[in-house]
Amino acid sequence: MFYAVKELRKRDNEDVQHFATRLTSEFVISNSLQHLNIVRTFDLMKNSSGIYSEIMEYCAGGDLYNLISKTNREGLLSLEADCFMKQVTNGLDYMHARGVAHCDIKPENILLTTQGVAKISDFGTSAVFRTAWEKECHFSQGACGSEPYVAPEEFICNEYDPRAADVWALGVLYLTMATGTYLWPVAKLSEPLYEDYIETRPQQGKPGTFVPIESMKSGAYYKSRKATVYGMLDPNPSTRLTIEQVMKSSWLQQVRLCDAARDFS
Repeated sequence: MFYAVKELRKRDNEDVQHFATRLTSEFVISNSLQHLNIVRTFDLMKNSSGIYSEIMEYCAGGDLYNLISKTNREGLLSLEADCFMKQVTNGLDYMHARGVAHCDIKPENILLTTQGVAKISDFGTSAVFRTAWEKECHFSQGACGSEPYVAPEEFICNEYDPRAADVWALGVLYLTMATGTYLWPVAKLSEPLYEDYIETRPQQGKPGTFVPIESMKSGAYYKSRKATVYGMLDPNPSTRLTIEQVMKSSWLQQVRLCDAARDFS
């Protein structure tokens, strides 16, 4: 059995106490998550040079970013994108049910096995929004993650629900898989590509005309897929679909996974 070793180093201008808190938090969160679509973290070690490393599950298939890059901006086949989408949604649904938001969903953080299993990785910015004995969600502060995938409310609200931000990032991730490129550099109205999305998404009974979504017409459940992606990319986090609603969509309910990506436990 092979393992991956991830070195954890201090960021520029990061003090020792903050670094210790960050790496401990990342390890505790990742080590507690055990799901087929989440990379297993086994141990946190410190070598003789004082460098900390996480010992993790090895995924020989690389990451989703490299797979998308190989398509030369044509995007993955719809069957591939749908399969990976359902797997990542499964992993996020598991995390949210346990009070953890990832806060940095992007292709680089989705690792692949050679059998086609997608696994969420890198919990360095993850947030525990609810402990086992709590019922209320603790909101997050400050934009977190990679800008093309950051939800719009993170730039304008003092506090936001990290679960809704995860769903937004997941919607952007799917369209990145489908189109082979970023939708926009950042979800701000000052960005023309994002402004175009806001103007062309469904509103007040009018159907959407946003090309990256409207052009996805393959598969028996493409109408549910379009409605679900629009719902994930709702700029209003209070009406945005939850991860549970995404899971229950006709689209993902009908997506069939390969045997390796099914949890038979």
